[in-house]
Amino acid sequence: MPPLKHNQEGMTLVEILVVMFLFIFIATFSLNFLIMTVTGHAKAQANIEVQEHARLAMQRMVYEIRRAQALEPSSAFDTNLALSSVDTLALDMADADRDPTTFKVVNGILTLKQGADPAEELTSNDVEVTNLIFSDRSTANGRSHNLLINLTIKHHDPTGVDSLAVEYSLAASAELRDPN
Repeated sequence: MPPLKHNQEGMTLVEILVVMFLFIFIATFSLNFLIMTVTGHAKAQANIEVQEHARLAMQRMVYEIRRAQALEPSSAFDTNLALSSVDTLALDMADADRDPTTFKVVNGILTLKQGADPAEELTSNDVEVTNLIFSDRSTANGRSHNLLINLTIKHHDPTGVDSLAVEYSLAASAELRDPN
């Protein structure tokens, strides 16, 4: 048997396995970091989108309620409008072109209809209104006409990944303007 030379080139099987293990470990760590970064960014975007829709919808509802003279008798109170396609909040407006002004949830989208105009969508298909409850907090003597609004909006995740599920709830109250 010829003597071994210590300057022979090449790697032993153990060295190859150690290098492969290190490569796989670093690749797995890097991939996990990349996935967490992308998922975090997507969740942040969904959170921003849901909050933006909720705030804009709430601002518009409060604005219209404050401009109303009275509540229409057909209005549904203490009922989740997101679960009913027939229940609405109807407002009696001073401007005949905007009378009545109604809020309704159709297929998870909050809509506003004013007078004979077509319904306007206050939220998009990217989100779903899962809860919209108007509670009449008016005083018995009729001096104060106040509505409490509870709104919950959920993000539609096209990927179906539960970790991207975002839901946002808001509550506000609005006083109808004094009709006198």
